[in-house]
Amino acid sequence: HLLVEHPRQAAGPSEKSAGYPVVLHTLWGGRVNRPYSLALTAAWQERFGERPVLQQDDDAILLVSSEPRAASDILGLVRPENLERLLRRRLESSGFFGARFRENAARALLLPRSSARRRTPLWLTRQRAKALLHAVSRYDDFPLLLETWRTCLRDEFDMEGLAKLLGELADGTIRVTEVETRAASP
Repeated sequence: HLLVEHPRQAAGPSEKSAGYPVVLHTLWGGRVNRPYSLALTAAWQERFGERPVLQQDDDAILLVSSEPRAASDILGLVRPENLERLLRRRLESSGFFGARFRENAARALLLPRSSARRRTPLWLTRQRAKALLHAVSRYDDFPLLLETWRTCLRDEFDMEGLAKLLGELADGTIRVTEVETRAASP
């Protein structure tokens, strides 16, 4: 069962300009919700031409869009057959991918350190990793890129579980209930 909640907005102009929130109470866990939200962001951009605000945790995905959308419009965007394409499109530009790339680059000793006695500041490590990612991103078979993709898609995400859940959503095995509430549920 998947509960899709539409909390009502207050009538004030500041709340209205903030957008229309939708909460997908998935309870699927972070290894499924994170890739789903990344793929959902890419699909949303393709379909509606805007990037929604998305936040996820182990229990839910919060989506805020500029216009109200029905659950069927949202849940129909990502299917098992387009999941990996959408995820790859969005993942490489995410901070999640950048952090995994930085970890892999440090492990491979491709990020220079100032000395063995002093730590390199995090901002400098991030800057160097970003420059390295930019330099190697045109090579699809660069070993560090391949390792980062493998880390994300195999170690960090449950892609098989997500594809199975998306298939169950599409064929109706997972029941979807859509509700409108005064305020977002805790």
